[in-house]
Amino acid sequence: MTTVVLKPVGGLRVLDPATMPPEPLPKTGKPVTLDTYWRRRLAAKEVEIVSTAAEKSAQKKGA
Repeated sequence: MTTVVLKPVGGLRVLDPATMPPEPLPKTGKPVTLDTYWRRRLAAKEVEIVSTAAEKSAQKKGA
């Protein structure tokens, strides 16, 4: 599966089901696996993609 960095749109509070108990997604974003749950949040425009994990690793290698 694809890993991306997602952050909530606006002031929305979006829970991360991978944490127990579910905690809100940080406003600065968090790397997540793009599964059905997160695809639904994207379709509902509750979260936005900040960057993909591949972009992050490329930036680290280039720095």
